[in-house]
Amino acid sequence: MKGKRHALFCIYRFFRNILTFIRTRWYILKYRYSFVKIGKKIRIRSYFSVNSYDKGTLRINFDDGVYIDRMVSLRGTGNINIGKYTSIGEKTTILAEQEVTIGDYVQIAQNCVISDNDHVFNKKNTKIMHSGVNKQKITIQDNVWIGANATIVKGVTIGEGSVVAAGAVITKDVPPHSVAAGIPAKIIKQIDYK
Repeated sequence: MKGKRHALFCIYRFFRNILTFIRTRWYILKYRYSFVKIGKKIRIRSYFSVNSYDKGTLRINFDDGVYIDRMVSLRGTGNINIGKYTSIGEKTTILAEQEVTIGDYVQIAQNCVISDNDHVFNKKNTKIMHSGVNKQKITIQDNVWIGANATIVKGVTIGEGSVVAAGAVITKDVPPHSVAAGIPAKIIKQIDYK
């Protein structure tokens, strides 16, 4: 019985890998001549979506070796740059009205939100939805780990080698080699690399 289950599991993995390969090639063909620039050896899982709100002004650059998990959504009218060998977890949303830059070897866990904009809400006699948005660039430097359900808001830079704890809301810059946690996030530790 155990041998049969193992054989079935191996067959399942084989076909899953083939589907991932085919899906990735389909996305490469779909976006080849449009606003998405795709590097080598990228992998894209199912239900990946790209939405440009303003007549195709969104620009996306995937560098080599990027891995996009299931149900990742990239949206906006700005630029999204994703560095080499970066992994973006399931159900993560990246909203770019200006620019979101993600460095090399970044690990982003599932259900994260990275948004370089928020709504203006202090205009008298104007509905919030008609008040516009505030935009500021987000930069996530190389070798950063972002835990599950984290939120990163506009105008933030996360330094190289930093860790963002699960569920953290990043509202201020995170210095290099730091651990940030909480709502709003605070620096709770400096990482001492040996």
